Amino acid sequence: MSLDITLYYPVETDSEDDCMHVVWERNVTHNLGRLADALGVYEIIWRPEETDGMIECADDMVPPLEVAISVLLDKFDEYKKYEPENGWGTRNGFIRFMRGYLEACHEFPNALIKASR
Repeated sequence: MSLDITLYYPVETDSEDDCMHVVWERNVTHNLGRLADALGVYEIIWRPEETDGMIECADDMVPPLEVAISVLLDKFDEYKKYEPENGWGTRNGFIRFMRGYLEACHEFPNALIKASR
């Protein structure tokens, strides 16, 4: 199972269906949830809609992602204990995911975020 993150812009249509223009999509394994929690970014990545307005658009993700990446790189060995024992998810993989997410947030700062669990 994985978490799907989508950055999008709403699109107005004549339909009552929710429409969105997707500008970036990625997924990450739920097995990295413990690592994300240890880095202090679980809630904002996995549940941005539950942050009481702290995370409203992609630009809001920039500071916490930058900090999490920096901390994980600086203390890489200390976070090994949060890697899943089954091998499905690694610190390096999470760094790649967060860097890609960060890059997309810089490129599309006003995009909205959808997290599908």
